[in-house]
Parts: sequence; structure tokens; C-alpha cells
Amino acid sequence: MSSRACRNFSLLLFSTALLLGVVRDASACQCVARPTVLDAFERADEVVLAKATALEPHEGYSNVIRMEIENVFKGNLKVKEQIVFGRGGGTDCIWTFRQDVIGQRFLFYLNRPESSAYPYMAPREPGLWFAFVCGRSIEAEGAMVDLLYLENLSKVQGKTRISGTIGRGVKPASDVDGMRIKFIGPTETYETKTNKDGVFEIYDLPPGKYVVEPEIPPGWKILPFSLEPSPSVVRDRHGEPEMKTPQQVAIVLEANKHAEIDIDFVRDP
Repeated sequence: MSSRACRNFSLLLFSTALLLGVVRDASACQCVARPTVLDAFERADEVVLAKATALEPHEGYSNVIRMEIENVFKGNLKVKEQIVFGRGGGTDCIWTFRQDVIGQRFLFYLNRPESSAYPYMAPREPGLWFAFVCGRSIEAEGAMVDLLYLENLSKVQGKTRISGTIGRGVKPASDVDGMRIKFIGPTETYETKTNKDGVFEIYDLPPGKYVVEPEIPPGWKILPFSLEPSPSVVRDRHGEPEMKTPQQVAIVLEANKHAEIDIDFVRDP
């Protein structure tokens, strides 16, 4: 694995492990930048909110986990329907759920068992679902960027979108509510603000290259390492983020697509 791929996966593993009740192992599973909400939505057969209800024994697995569907954003699953997830082996990119996730809610981007070509989804287990490390499936409380879009599909579907988070990981001791973010384009600058959780989104910007300039407290700057999983960041020939200043980073918004960026801060010596 290249050094940059290692950095990508290590950061993804670290940031999501803090949110998910799953066990993950980086020794055999390799991930790159995660997809945007739109890309994940378009690739999935089913996009649902589900609640973990029971960990059960299952032949061929140490156990499986039962989930009850609470909301359906895409697909043929139904609210109140129950589905069963197989558990991964720790090195195969499949979630391995722990007992303490019972009662927790998850946002899943799923491919139906019968349609997936993933080698670990054995035909001898029809109907058994799997959730994967490399993607956007996540515990519901960490899915705010996704849910802002999914819960308003009828109003925002088809529009360009830039979204992300500010200061949700390494951050100064300051309130992230109402922080301004500028999107500086070739001819015009746009602006939005974060909500109380540091989440932001803005719609209908023309496609193109933008310089993102978040409001940063004095004495702090953007932490370049925090940009690694963001799929829309412009990179130089060495794979490093294109940063106009320590407080600015470039992204690309494609036509009819989403762009996404998560920004944390580090002290500026």
C-alpha cells in the first residue's frame, strides 16, 4: 500500500471508529477517500436508518445482528421490517458489531445480498446483509451531513451541493455553531454557516473550482491531515491538498454532483 493510501485509511479508520460500535482492522482492508453522499446514494440499492435490536447465534458465524428498519430513503425495504447482518472477520472490510450496539441507530448504504458481487457474501447465506468499512454507512449520530440531504430529497435532489463539517475532531476550544465558510469561485464568492454541530451545506453553486475559507479562531490553521478522506479536495502532483494559505483549501464541484470536505484545526505556531 502506498504511503498516501495508508494515511487515507488510517485517518478514515480513526475518525469513524470513534463514532461506530464496530471492530475494524487495517491489516487487510484498504480504503481511499470516502464517496460523497450523492455518490453513495446512487451506488446503493437500499439507503435506510435502522436500529440494532439483537445479537443472535448463527451457523457459520459467531453471531449475527438483527436490525429493524426505521426509515427508508431508497429501495424496497419497509419500515418495521427486520433484516439480519453478518459480522466481518476483522480484516475483510465488513463491520464486526459488538454487543454494546444494541439499541443504537445506524444509517446504512446497502447493496442487496442477491445483487452484490462481494466475495465474502457467500451464496450459501441468502438474505444475509453486510455493512462495509469503505463507504458512508455510519452510526446515526455521526450522519448529520447525510441526513440533512436525505431527509429533504424532494426539495434538493438534482441540485449541486457542497457540504461537510468544521472542527468536529481536533479543534480549538471554541463554539462551532454559526461559523462562516466562504466558497471563493472564479467570479463570485458564496457563504454559509455551520449549525450547532459544526455541519454545513450549500446548494446550487455553479460547477467549478472553489477555494474554501472557513472562519478560523486566531492562532489556528487548517490541519492538512484532516482533509485526507475528503473526496473533493484538489491535490498537487505529490497528492498533497492544494492550500492557497494555511486557512484556505481548494475543492472541485462537478456539474450535477456533490462536493464534500471535513476540516479540523491545528495551532499555528
